[in-house]
Amino acid sequence: MKSTILLQLFTVFSLMLCHQLQLRAEDLFRDRIAPILERRCVTCHNDQQKAGDFSMQSAESAFAGGYIEAGDIESSYLIDLITPENGKAAMPKDASPLSEEERQLLKDWIAAGANWPEGLQLHEPQVSDFDWWSFQPVAKPEVPAIEDPWIKTPVDAFILKRLQEQGLTHSDEADRRTLIRRLTFDLIGLPPTPGETED
Repeated sequence: MKSTILLQLFTVFSLMLCHQLQLRAEDLFRDRIAPILERRCVTCHNDQQKAGDFSMQSAESAFAGGYIEAGDIESSYLIDLITPENGKAAMPKDASPLSEEERQLLKDWIAAGANWPEGLQLHEPQVSDFDWWSFQPVAKPEVPAIEDPWIKTPVDAFILKRLQEQGLTHSDEADRRTLIRRLTFDLIGLPPTPGETED
C-alpha cells in the first residue's frame, strides 16, 4: 500500500517537474532564442525566400534539413554555419557574425533538446516606429539670427550658436601665413616653402 502511494506521488512529482522544465524551455526559446533567429536568420531563411533551401520560420522547416539536430551540437549544421573561421562566419551572409553570447545560447538550446513551442512561427522584424531621423523629409533649417562680423556663411551661424550655447567663443581668424601652411599640409602633407608663403 505504502509503495503504491509513494509510486503515485513520485509519478505526480515527476510530471510536475517535467511540465515546469517544459515551460522553462519554452520561455527560453521565446525570450532568448527566437529574437536571435528573427533578427539574424529569418530575413533570408523564411518560407517565402528559403535561401539555401532552408527556412527558420517554423519548427517543421528548421528541423527538416538536418540544420538543427536536437541534443547534438556536433551534428547541427547551423552551429558550423554561424561559427567564424578567421573572423568570418558563413552566416549571416554579408553581415557581422553572431556574438559569442548568441552562439553560446544557440548551442545551449540545441544541447538542451532544441525545444520549439508547438505552433510558434517566427517572423521578420517589422519597423513600427517611423519617427527615425532617416524617415523624416528633408527640410531646410532656419538659420540662427545672430549678428556677428565673424559670420561669413549660414554654416558659421550654426557653429556660433552652438558655441554660445556651450559658453564658448570662436577662435580669431587665421592670418594669411597660417592659412597657407594649413592648406599645403592638407593637400600634400608638407609645409610650404618660404617662397610659396610669400607668393
